[in-house]
Amino acid sequence: MGGIAAWSALLIAALLAGCAQAPERVRTVEVLVPTVPEIQYLPEALREPYQVQAPPPRAFVAPADPDAKSALTSEGEAWIHGLVTDLLERVRAYEKALDRLMRPP
Repeated sequence: MGGIAAWSALLIAALLAGCAQAPERVRTVEVLVPTVPEIQYLPEALREPYQVQAPPPRAFVAPADPDAKSALTSEGEAWIHGLVTDLLERVRAYEKALDRLMRPP
């Protein structure tokens, strides 16, 4: 019985010691987060949404087709090439606009 009483006394002492501490203080701090600058000037090519032209009727063909060049007809390859070229030009225009925006005054 003496062991239980000792453990009980120790547990009560630990609880009292734990409760005797000052309450935890919570402090709210406002943190300013930098914003991403907006592009004020967009080049003419980027003002309108990009419109993808329809592919030629037989742009995609089976690899075994006699008209195939890399599973595309020559018209299909020209269409894909034009699409990729147009999109890369738009990417370059965005990069230039962002460079202009991020350049220090």
